[in-house]
Amino acid sequence: MINKISYTLAICLAGVCGAQAANIHWSGGAGTADWNDAGSWSTAYVPGATQSDTALFIGSGDNTTLVAPFTFTNSSSINLRGEPTVTLSADLSGVSSFLLGGNGNNTGGFVNQTAGTLSATSLRVGSSSTATSFSGYTLSGGSIVNSGELYVNMGTLLLENNVATVSADSMRVTGIGTLAFELGTDGVNAIDVANNFLVEATAKLSIDASGLTAGEGDYELLSFGSYTRAFQSENVTISGLADGLSGSITYDADSMNLTVIPEPATLGLIASFGGGLLFVRRLIQL
Repeated sequence: MINKISYTLAICLAGVCGAQAANIHWSGGAGTADWNDAGSWSTAYVPGATQSDTALFIGSGDNTTLVAPFTFTNSSSINLRGEPTVTLSADLSGVSSFLLGGNGNNTGGFVNQTAGTLSATSLRVGSSSTATSFSGYTLSGGSIVNSGELYVNMGTLLLENNVATVSADSMRVTGIGTLAFELGTDGVNAIDVANNFLVEATAKLSIDASGLTAGEGDYELLSFGSYTRAFQSENVTISGLADGLSGSITYDADSMNLTVIPEPATLGLIASFGGGLLFVRRLIQL
């Protein structure tokens, strides 16, 4: 027994035994708001740099920006609650779970991603329907690469323009979660879901097409291996289309699309105008 204890102690002293994972709070003590600044974390080191940790942001003042790439040496988690905001402008990888919002009476959290790639196993925007406020993830640039499930519940996932990309193994929009798109001039890069895309009856879809200039056509919003339930028509909002155009959500075997066509009144006007030209031509012939 003594030999075993001595052997274990020797291994630990050699650095083989890792430290226990810890909840590490953002303190902002360094005053730089820089994720990579060790002085702004409660342990004076950046979470996950040497062990599996959980990075906690638990207040509206817990705001930080990732301006240089960071990789968790050991897969670690991130949890935002209390309405903090994290801005991602560089690559963040090795994330096992990225949770915006908490259970019970916890409030939400917000992420603004402008560049870089978030590589995570699980991303949950608004984890629980019992949270007291919404969470939000806005993607205006860069990419989300989610090797597991992308989950939207008590919050909104917003894709802006046709620059950012999102891929996930599976995706769920549940509760009163909202999937939102702000289209660029020729649409948006479709979310790529390798397997099942599931929508609950109460989930919402919002599309702002005010930036779309390409006119009528089919614009792919999301591709999937399979899907469970379509968004209910009463929970779909499409705004910003040019005068004379109308839009609807359509599905085929492997994608969800925005289909833009001329409004019925516009088609009727075109038909009437064509008929009038034909009538004038006949009068001339007479």
